[in-house]
Amino acid sequence: MASERVRNTAYSVALLRALEQHSPPGERLVDDPLSERLLTGVRGLIARTALGRRAFARLLDSSAPGFFGGIACRTKAFDDACVEALGAGVAQVVIAGAGMDTRPYLPPSTSEEFFAYAGTLAPGSRLVFSYLQRDVLESELYAKRARQFSWQTGFAPERLAALLAAQGLHLVRDLAAEDFRTLYLRPRGRDLPVFDLERTAVAQVP
Repeated sequence: MASERVRNTAYSVALLRALEQHSPPGERLVDDPLSERLLTGVRGLIARTALGRRAFARLLDSSAPGFFGGIACRTKAFDDACVEALGAGVAQVVIAGAGMDTRPYLPPSTSEEFFAYAGTLAPGSRLVFSYLQRDVLESELYAKRARQFSWQTGFAPERLAALLAAQGLHLVRDLAAEDFRTLYLRPRGRDLPVFDLERTAVAQVP
């Protein structure tokens, strides 16, 4: 059951990246021509046909408002952080997570163990990750969605810097939905709903 959920998450996120690839070039947040090639069956049909993309977008907007925008913006934030790190001389990128990313990845253990491991890396190493706010997991309002998506781990934004510092990491930036709107959407003239429950953080080994 757990492996099936991970597989569904991986393919679903790949589908959302593939959908963003069909946005007009001046508005597009993500340039990822490979995601569509990873998709087969119904997901592949959705990604490769205009009718399928429109129908799926309407369904997603009604069932999970802001989810597509959140995935697109966090992917853009991840890409920006990778480009920044590579420009600073970082020579290796490790992707840790369930998503079928088109960059190589290494599955992690628990978040605490992964932060502890990241803190032992060479100075200048960077960690980019998305996370749920802790109060989402503790709220009855989101209990059904938490079960549906198997959400298990969340952090309090105001405590994140201290949590990372305890593992030898410095919090560089912590992006919320409004930051995505300011940095990515408004400059492109897009009015795209963004998932307010998730944030994207960049940390660095001092």
